[in-house]
Amino acid sequence: MTHEKATAIIIEGRGSHFDPDVVDIFLAAQDEFRSIAKQFSDSDEDAGDNHG
Repeated sequence: MTHEKATAIIIEGRGSHFDPDVVDIFLAAQDEFRSIAKQFSDSDEDAGDNHG
């Protein structure tokens, strides 16, 4: 599953499946998630788009 798909699921579940405050913090940390993904990816192509 891509990061984008997971993010969409989390946003859709905000307030029902997921605490709104936690979702807001998750969304505020998007740049950090992408930086970490890029740092640990096998290639530039994999950063942020892990196939799963």
